[in-house]
Amino acid sequence: MAQGEVYPSESSFFEDRETGVRVCRLTQYLSHSNHFYFTHRPYYAGGRRMVFHSDRQCARNLFGLDLESGEIQQLTGFETGSPGVGAFCACMNPVRDEVYYWSGGILHALDLASLTERRLWKLPEKTHGGMPNCSCDGKYVYLALTPDLSDKFDLDLGHGYVGFEAYFTAHPHSRIARVPTSGGDLEILWEEDEWIGHINTSPRDAHLLTFCHEGPWPLVEQRMWGLDAERKAVWKIRSESEGMVIGHEYWFADGSRVGYHGRTADRVPLWGHADYLGGDFKEYHVLRPSMHFHSLGAELLVSDGSASDPYLRLWRWNGEGYDGAVLLRHSGSFHSQQLHVHPAMTPDGAGILFTSDMHGYGNMYLVRIPEFGVLPPVKQE
Repeated sequence: MAQGEVYPSESSFFEDRETGVRVCRLTQYLSHSNHFYFTHRPYYAGGRRMVFHSDRQCARNLFGLDLESGEIQQLTGFETGSPGVGAFCACMNPVRDEVYYWSGGILHALDLASLTERRLWKLPEKTHGGMPNCSCDGKYVYLALTPDLSDKFDLDLGHGYVGFEAYFTAHPHSRIARVPTSGGDLEILWEEDEWIGHINTSPRDAHLLTFCHEGPWPLVEQRMWGLDAERKAVWKIRSESEGMVIGHEYWFADGSRVGYHGRTADRVPLWGHADYLGGDFKEYHVLRPSMHFHSLGAELLVSDGSASDPYLRLWRWNGEGYDGAVLLRHSGSFHSQQLHVHPAMTPDGAGILFTSDMHGYGNMYLVRIPEFGVLPPVKQE
């Protein structure tokens, strides 16, 4: 396998055994493949292609999938034994066909037409770069920089959250920074002694982003924060009350609000959305909890349940709350971050992209959303 090589389509179709919904299996190679994190859009070439991660031939690389033909092109050329591309360590430029990714502590820029690469920045020693995200004007890659504390306690956050609470309790000194995509110096925008993660840039306002205080949700006092990169000011997006837990925040497609999910102090599952500037939020009870929720707005949501409740469900606004319907059984194990289902609605709102190891290895799947009324209703847990 080599950079630039094109491989035939691996796509096939099947019907979900419980709902009859037709599902397209996009990848079938005997290794893990997964789409970008659900907050990150992977599309390029006018939406006809998408970038994904795959561990083929014992090397972690980025690949491009043609959504019409199913053909797959290898985009990076890492070989067995090399650092490869870190899992969930890539993001797209929204205004030109360029992807940014971490490998071996170096932030790379890859032109998706010519496959030429540039080095944007190198991490200092004993520092992690976090999941990058590009501003909507394509001018900056935003990063969360956190210290490597693996010499102090056992850490394997990608496989079973080993050391998750210990790292949170250490209050690591974290920084939010940005690097120009054209090349240039790193600029520090915010820093504090809390574990910062989940940098999500606004799809509408190039100077705005959200970030979180990471850690075990019941222990984090305030999860969701906003940041203005020009003013270097931060604020709470949804002030948390004692006992409630919320997270997995994401921007609505129009950049107007931020969606999230969690549970009340009485452990009732909820989904909500807030004004990104804080102060205005709306929250609704849902019948089943879930690992992740995603939507383009407030009209239709998708959730992925859990390893013990492995279903994709749709939630439709009825004017007062949300009616639920079972879309399919994904059978995902959630064994590692690469195997989290992470459902993401397609930009046209007509489909859902997700990852599952229902067939043994992690693979990517795409399902078109049928009429809501033909699906079985969600039952109370």
